[in-house]
Amino acid sequence: MTLLNGFIARARRVVLILALLFLPAGAILAESGGIEVKSLVVNRVNIYAAPEAAGNPVYRLVNRFHRTTRQNTILRELNVSPGDVLHPDEVAELERNLRRLNIFASVSVRLVDDGTLEVSTRDRFSIIAGANGSFLGGVGEVGFTIGERNLLGSGDSASLSLRRNTADEIRGVFSYRDLHWLKAQQTALYRVGATEEGEFLQLQFSRPVKYRTDRSQWTAQVESVGQDIDYYEGGLSVVQVPEQRTVFGATYRWRSPGPTVSTRGIHLRFGNYDYDDVRGSQADSIEQPQDNSQILLSALLSREKTTQHRKVTSLDTLRFVQDLQFGVVRELRFGARVKRESSGRSTVRPVVSGSFVASTELKQNTFGKLAASFSTEVIEDKPSTNTSVGLKLYTRFSQRSTLAMRLDYRYADQDRILPTQYTLGESNGLRGYANSLLSGNRMLRLNVEQRYDLQRKLGFLDVGLVSFFDTGWMAPETDRTRRSGGVGVRLGSTALLGRAVIRMDVAFPFDADEVSPVYSAAVGQMFTF
Repeated sequence: MTLLNGFIARARRVVLILALLFLPAGAILAESGGIEVKSLVVNRVNIYAAPEAAGNPVYRLVNRFHRTTRQNTILRELNVSPGDVLHPDEVAELERNLRRLNIFASVSVRLVDDGTLEVSTRDRFSIIAGANGSFLGGVGEVGFTIGERNLLGSGDSASLSLRRNTADEIRGVFSYRDLHWLKAQQTALYRVGATEEGEFLQLQFSRPVKYRTDRSQWTAQVESVGQDIDYYEGGLSVVQVPEQRTVFGATYRWRSPGPTVSTRGIHLRFGNYDYDDVRGSQADSIEQPQDNSQILLSALLSREKTTQHRKVTSLDTLRFVQDLQFGVVRELRFGARVKRESSGRSTVRPVVSGSFVASTELKQNTFGKLAASFSTEVIEDKPSTNTSVGLKLYTRFSQRSTLAMRLDYRYADQDRILPTQYTLGESNGLRGYANSLLSGNRMLRLNVEQRYDLQRKLGFLDVGLVSFFDTGWMAPETDRTRRSGGVGVRLGSTALLGRAVIRMDVAFPFDADEVSPVYSAAVGQMFTF
């Protein structure tokens, strides 16, 4: 019996070895959840597919002024080669990464059983040309922009813009983003510009985390900015602090593998800050800051656990697919800031900051996100803290109807030479009132929107409707809240605007002596998940 059992065991091993030798590799890996990539097929479509463009001269004209994204650009972003083994969640990650570029109207990535990785993309309109404008809280802005979000199909973007508002503020900016700097996974950003407050320059080079298998990331940035730090009262700027700063910053992170990603890192920031005399009708309320140099060195620790990804539409976009990530992210930073003022005084200040973000699907088609952060710096033996807590809830009643809510609270300690000031008005969550009407160091804000996707088109644009209610409270104005409500239109197009949405609202203030409508138009939802 013992000899028979040994013979049977050896026979089983022989059968298993023969199966491993002769079964297709794809079938074997499929059992373990992964498939070896044998070949890559990329199907690229212009803004409008050939059958659509054939019968529409406007579609043909749009296609003619756009170069389809290059295959090399897509392959470089995928960073996959034959012989790699991919699991289903990694294939979904590749699709999300391509969609995140915001140069495609639609993206599909799938790995079939024979080992073929099939990638299908459809471009969005990427030329930026013409006049643009907005009207927010009684402040109008007009200007022009020329540029290209997908330069010659490379994924790079370049733009030049000039804007002027009704307050006679002028801003000109040229920017260029190199998607694959040095033909690799690094990204470079160059921005130069000028306003009536000063010139600015920004250079940023980074290797972001694109894949869960990435083990490190880094960012290096240099900026030189001239600006006025404004403090408001009743919607008017009453204090202006002219600042010229030059800052260098660098961050490096190491990531550990596993379902829960642990990250350790180091951050270095050096800055030089120069100030002119404080101006404005209430200039005496702000102490004149001294010119100074600062060095901040801090360590960081974080843990991230992703539980689920979801693809949805008609949440913050209309037809564009939006990627939701659920899980928990915690981060803690601690270090010290060395500050030397022009008077010769030097100080060393401990600095601690942290953040917590948790998002989940509470029940079917109900999504929630909780975010909290704080930063504390010891100034003259006394801690000075900024804190924020925010909650977002989305409930999809149907594919066409979504109830969205944002509730957040912010507090800023004022024991600083240049204190933090929050503002509330049309441009940041209190429609029906002028920009920066409320100001202070403690803010409570609630926005509720009922969003409807009409699933109808107005020319080339998808159309949605919104009814909304906003309320806000700001200290030191503690005697009353401000409330407003109204309706709006949302316009979108995956082919022309990608994930962007144009919003046009009319709001009515509920707490004003004279109830008159306030009209606004801008690109982007008031808040997003």
